[in-house]
Amino acid sequence: MIPYIMLVLALAAPVLLRLHGKRWLGDQTHPAAIFILAWMACAFLLGSVDFITVSSGALALVWVSMIFTGFALAARPRKKSAVEPQPGEAPKIP
Repeated sequence: MIPYIMLVLALAAPVLLRLHGKRWLGDQTHPAAIFILAWMACAFLLGSVDFITVSSGALALVWVSMIFTGFALAARPRKKSAVEPQPGEAPKIP
C-alpha cells in the first residue's frame, strides 16, 4: 500500500511545486530552482517505490520535464492573446 501512495505523491509533487513553488519558497525563487527541487522530490519518492526497476532519477527527470513543458505550452496562448500597445501609443486603461 505504501509504494502506491509514494507513487501518487511522486506524480503530484512536480505539479504542486510548479503551481505553488513561488508562493511557498518566495517570489525571488528562480524557475530553474523549482525545477531542480521538483526533480529531487520526485526522484526521492520514486526511489521508495519497489516495483519500479529503472533509475528513479532518470524517470523523475523525464516526468518533471514533461510536466514543466506542459505548463509552458499551456501558458503560450495566454501570452499571445494579451494585447500589447503599439510603439508610440498610450496604454489603454479600462
